[in-house]
Amino acid sequence: ELDALARRTRSAGLAFLAHATGDRATAMALDSFEKLQQGQRVPAVPGTLRIEHFGEFMLGAGDLERAKRLGASVNVQPGWIYTLANSTIENLGVERAKGAFQFRSMIDAGLEPGFGTDLTGIVLETLDPFLHVWAAVTRNSDAGVFVPEQAVSVDEALRMLTIWSARAQGEDAIKGSIEPGKLADFVVISRDIRRIPPDEIRGLQVLQTVVGGRVVYSAPAAQ
Repeated sequence: ELDALARRTRSAGLAFLAHATGDRATAMALDSFEKLQQGQRVPAVPGTLRIEHFGEFMLGAGDLERAKRLGASVNVQPGWIYTLANSTIENLGVERAKGAFQFRSMIDAGLEPGFGTDLTGIVLETLDPFLHVWAAVTRNSDAGVFVPEQAVSVDEALRMLTIWSARAQGEDAIKGSIEPGKLADFVVISRDIRRIPPDEIRGLQVLQTVVGGRVVYSAPAAQ
């Protein structure tokens, strides 16, 4: 059924986004992507074959290499490190849980993980994008510092939030970075995120929001 749905979606010219939060689900999605490419004999266009929550709780052997080879786009939620690390340990055990949220490994494998805030999720706290950047960089979690060797740099976390997220949607030609010809959508924040201590990233505030070149929000102190 998954293979048929993926084929039908791509035949209609639509992107196929697979929601997968376990190793078996991820393998099923990658299997479908591989069958599609064998049938079409063309590489995936960025953003057309994507896995949501890729490797969030676990990755199977070879998933990183296969996702890269198939040109799959991947999307993650770094804030889940903070909200779900403890439950991941309880559900999987300490050793297996260490395979969760491997963002450093994803980047080192040549993937460009974008990240979203899981808008439709049940933990409203994760709507804050600065929480995700902070968690990706510090690996702070509800179970202490979680697998610190999988931390990413601030610059990498910003790419995950901006240009890589746009690329995962197939829209990096129009958004994801501040460049001539792209949508003038951006925020002005309270401090320089690249110069403050990583532990302080979570406390950043938005002073202004600009959409289409027009200021649509100003914090009271910024008016």
